[in-house]
Order: sequence, then C-alpha cells, then structure tokens
Amino acid sequence: MDAVCRTPGDAAVLSSQIEQVTRLLKGTNASGGAAGYPGDLLAVLSAGSIRAQGPHVLGRWPIERGFLEGILGSSQ
Repeated sequence: MDAVCRTPGDAAVLSSQIEQVTRLLKGTNASGGAAGYPGDLLAVLSAGSIRAQGPHVLGRWPIERGFLEGILGSSQ
C-alpha cells in the first residue's frame, strides 16, 4: 500500500492508527488460535507492517499461497 497524505505529520498519525489496529488484530489472532493458518484473513491482516516515509504511509501484507488458493477455490 502507498497512501499519500497531505503532510508528513498526517502520514505519521495515519501510520500510528494502522499500527494500533494491526496490534489489535495480532492480539485477537493469538487469542483465537488461528495463528499460522494460511487461509485466514485475520492472519494475513495481522502480519502487516506499516511505516511512514515523508507524506507517504507504506504498508505490506505478506500473502501465503494457501490464502490465495482458499479464496480462489484452487488447489494447484
């Protein structure tokens, strides 16, 4: 993800907000026992990493093949 904000300060605020949600998802994922299940959207979202760089907020979410196969209904 590359979200462009008006100012670097706005980017820092947005980055912090997304990081808070990611931490909350990680806690939910750990307590729910779904950690490590590649077909789980919660696992994908909680594995995200966010950083502010100038007016940009950059985010990455690693997606396992099993997750894509699960949503596409493919097993190849």
